Amino acid sequence: MTRFRTAPVCNFPECTAVGRKTWALLPLCLDHHETIRLETLKYYANRMPYEHRQYYLQIARLIKRITPLNAQTVTKNGVLVNKGGVK
Repeated sequence: MTRFRTAPVCNFPECTAVGRKTWALLPLCLDHHETIRLETLKYYANRMPYEHRQYYLQIARLIKRITPLNAQTVTKNGVLVNKGGVK
C-alpha cells in the first residue's frame, strides 16, 4: 500500500501556501522564507533593530514552541544527542 504524505502548510499567519522550505524547523512557503531571510540579513548587518523584524516576529513564538521538542531528538553522526550530552 502506498501512503501519501500531505505537504506541510506555511506556518506564516493567514498563509495557505505549501511550506517548501523551513526556518528553524518551521515550514514556510518560498515567499515568506525569502522575506524572512532578507530581513534577517539586514538585522545581522546591524541595519535593523530587533523590534523592526515584523515578519520574523510573527513566527518567533512558533519557533520557540517547536525547537525544544525537536532538541531532544537531534542526532549527530547517528548518535542521539540531548542537552545533557550523548545517550
